Amino acid sequence: MRKWPVVSILAMLPMLALAGPGVWTSSGPSGGLVYALQFNPVSPTIIYAGSEGGFFKTTNRGASWTRAENGLASFGGGLPFVLDADNPSTLYAFSRDRRLYRSDDGALNWATTGYTLPVNTSVTAMADIPGSTGQLMISVSADLSPVTGVPVAVSGTLVLRSNDSGVSFSAAGLGLPTGVGFDSISVDPANGSRMLAGVQAWGDGTPPPVTRPMLFRSTDGGANWTAVLSDFTYVTEQPGVSSLSFGSGTTVYALGGGYAYSGDAYAYRSDDDGATWVKRAQTFQKLSAHPTVAMEVWSGSSRSVDGGVTFVAQTTDLTANASYLDALGNAVTISVNDLVFEPGYPAAGTFIWAATVGGGVMRRPVAGSNWNGATINNGLSGTSLRSIAINPNPSTATGNGAQIIFAGYTDGSISSPGLFQSVNGGNSWLTANDGLQASALRSLTIDPLSAGIAPGAEANSIVYGGGRSATQLQARNAGLYRSRNNGVTWTRLDGDIPTRTIGAYTWADIGTVRDTELDPRSCVVPLPSPTGALCTAGILHRLYATSNGAPLAGFTHRIMRTDNADTTVLNGAGRPDVHWVALDATLPPSDASARITPVNIVIDPTNSNRLYVGTFATIITPGTDRASGVFRSNDAGATWVHASGPNGAGGLPRVAGTINTGFSVLALAIHPSDGNTLWASVVDQDINPTSGSIYKTTNGGVSWTESAVGIAAKVDIRDLLVDPSAPNILYAAGAGNITNPGAIYRSDDGGATWRSISVGLPANASTAIELDPFNATILHAGTSSGVWTIEQVPDDDGDGAPDATENNAPNGGDGNNDGNPDATQGAVGSSVVLFRGAGEEAQGSGGFFTTAIVSGSGGACAQAVDVQAKLAARNGRDFIQGGPRFYSYPQDLVRFDIQDCAQATVEITFHTANFNQYGWSFRYYGPSSPGMSNTVGWHDFTSRATRVGTNKWRVNLQDGQFGSYRPAGSNALLFEGGPACIDDRLLQAGFEDGQVLTPPSCN
Repeated sequence: MRKWPVVSILAMLPMLALAGPGVWTSSGPSGGLVYALQFNPVSPTIIYAGSEGGFFKTTNRGASWTRAENGLASFGGGLPFVLDADNPSTLYAFSRDRRLYRSDDGALNWATTGYTLPVNTSVTAMADIPGSTGQLMISVSADLSPVTGVPVAVSGTLVLRSNDSGVSFSAAGLGLPTGVGFDSISVDPANGSRMLAGVQAWGDGTPPPVTRPMLFRSTDGGANWTAVLSDFTYVTEQPGVSSLSFGSGTTVYALGGGYAYSGDAYAYRSDDDGATWVKRAQTFQKLSAHPTVAMEVWSGSSRSVDGGVTFVAQTTDLTANASYLDALGNAVTISVNDLVFEPGYPAAGTFIWAATVGGGVMRRPVAGSNWNGATINNGLSGTSLRSIAINPNPSTATGNGAQIIFAGYTDGSISSPGLFQSVNGGNSWLTANDGLQASALRSLTIDPLSAGIAPGAEANSIVYGGGRSATQLQARNAGLYRSRNNGVTWTRLDGDIPTRTIGAYTWADIGTVRDTELDPRSCVVPLPSPTGALCTAGILHRLYATSNGAPLAGFTHRIMRTDNADTTVLNGAGRPDVHWVALDATLPPSDASARITPVNIVIDPTNSNRLYVGTFATIITPGTDRASGVFRSNDAGATWVHASGPNGAGGLPRVAGTINTGFSVLALAIHPSDGNTLWASVVDQDINPTSGSIYKTTNGGVSWTESAVGIAAKVDIRDLLVDPSAPNILYAAGAGNITNPGAIYRSDDGGATWRSISVGLPANASTAIELDPFNATILHAGTSSGVWTIEQVPDDDGDGAPDATENNAPNGGDGNNDGNPDATQGAVGSSVVLFRGAGEEAQGSGGFFTTAIVSGSGGACAQAVDVQAKLAARNGRDFIQGGPRFYSYPQDLVRFDIQDCAQATVEITFHTANFNQYGWSFRYYGPSSPGMSNTVGWHDFTSRATRVGTNKWRVNLQDGQFGSYRPAGSNALLFEGGPACIDDRLLQAGFEDGQVLTPPSCN
């Protein structure tokens, strides 16, 4: 998408700055993708939720939510958690690194139990054993081979039990098969002796073993198990059970079937506590039995009142977009991940609660049929966003000229919010999806000329969107959309696109639309000279789009163009009579051997006939060498040439063993006034996802040079942005993980060097970035947990500590007392020590710390970035030899990243501290083995830290060695740690578990 310059008069309008200076913050949107819910059975106003954005808790029945993951590293992605019903302040949760965490204070703090799953396995379900505390069960599946698609070889029994609060697990008992994965585990909440375990399903087209059961049962607390359910109707799949639910009385339900449970699964019912089973209706969503009515069971949002014989959809208002209608005129409903009955249900005033894909948390009253989530998602963040656009006209709705921001949702597969809009610069969000029949939006493009610049003209803005529609058959469409009124209403743009028919349904099919781009010279028809002046008024007519292509037409229309994108004339289907033409005839083909998929398309700002497109290759037949990378067209897309440079020096990197197959180009940006200068992000995403880098060409793709100095650890860059008013300033958005954090990077020299500007940003970072067109200091990022915003403040040395802060450091702004202002030294950073206030907010204590690189090798070692204070409490309690006492951090923690450096010695001065008192030590939070997320935690760092003064420590860091987060070979040093002591107040009578000392001290 082109980043448009703004008419100068708009730059004088007042803007609302919402982000904290120099720190990334977020205010939503709330809701999104929620995987699971669990109530506190004793205090049902307390609910816990696992979402795409993390772990959350409400204490007021959903009116507001807060993060509840202090110390819970790398949670998300649908990982299970469970609450101990006999001690509801205790919870257990697995992280992405396969470690088990426990909280003993209602999710205020988390710590590892010491247990890690076996290699090549994943946890599928957790179950509390009622009647005792500290006892739980887990089911574990074998990971699928990326080559064959079948489970890898595992050993032992993968139904496991812990009797010591998750510290250790052992095989659940006798009678269970070994070397077999399990997809489900459930314990009767009324009788802890009754248990069920469902086998993992998988399929490779071969017949299953004739003796293989799907389900096992224990009646003696797991000591002994017997097979209770087999189904031999599956002839090419290994059937299993993915969901279990104990209902009223002796009724139990199971969801069993073939691999992936996609239309080949059934509800099974037992009326004798699981001893015998009968096969009922075909269904595929998780089962939830009514707590008091034996014959009522739910499968997702469908209800059966006859014990699973028939299911009827209960979807009134169960949608994130009421105007997304299928071919029958019904609203496309949200998919439900988890359905939970509130404690006490069906008493008056209670609800059924649903964790949904796209709509956040929704609920339905006991005496009603309508679902609603409008008031119960505030602060619950799970909105994954892949596209951002900002209207070049300010909002008149707020009266303060704030930005109008659009953010496109990316995780939807059926129904989703599709699009969010903020009219106050990101302070609050609403959906903007009336008529928008999209489940995901990968691209947003605003016609900058369509609204003019008069007050209120923003209401006439034309907005284009590209993405994909619902996977639901009768609700599919081409994934191209337009609004002529600033997102108030939407329509589809699918004229002349190849169609596909299945049964009674026909739709325009080009897979996922990945980018849309307006020709800036197309305001008149016929188009003027492609090298003429840019349009300054009117409406732009020519729109380009990229997609996967039409599968039934040889994957044509991967690149396409319309010259009447803005038409108001309707076709026979009642939609805009837009005419798309395919432009990919000379692009390398997508076929049975390989798929070449275009991603970003950009237009030469000096010649509208010259286009560039970045692609990625999906090799289907091993050994195929198909040209991919960057392509260029000099004739408005009629023909294309490979513009990735030579194979080897001077070219974009190729996949090993190929000459033409380039790394995936997932982001492409062009200079706003020089059509020969471009930047491309590349990554070998199938083989080595940490191979990412940025390359630059100054000759239109004839040759390329790596331009990624400062991009730490080769993170996966997913978006590139050039400041249109200052083209030497670039931004890159990188995705990552807890031990190799992604970041937002900034370059001030045309991409020659980069520095992270990521203070406060989540570790998984961003896949979309956009500058405020009125104020280039404000940058917005789309992440898996909403829109994050930063107000960039002067920071001349680029270390992440603002100049204004560093100038207030001790010694007149010379914190390390070397005679030079800290604000002018990239190797020296001064900031304010933090502590946690009475709430969760971070507060400055009035003291300063200073970090100074005093020596280094293996690179320049001259630039620290993201120098910041970090609240120790965010990492959970640092227990002393397992507790109950724990370390206190009066100065909290210091975090910094040193770029282009293999070894460094850093001095850290805490200006108001006195380390001559008490028993101080220096502690490190991070992985004990760099790059290994399953080693993240608190560690003693005295082997590499030395106290060298009353208030000063010296730490020694080395690439790939203990003390740095990032993987070996990254040539970057990411550190987080601080001085710790044992606070005697923890021993005083009356100190309660979970109490916060503000500020903590060791007096």
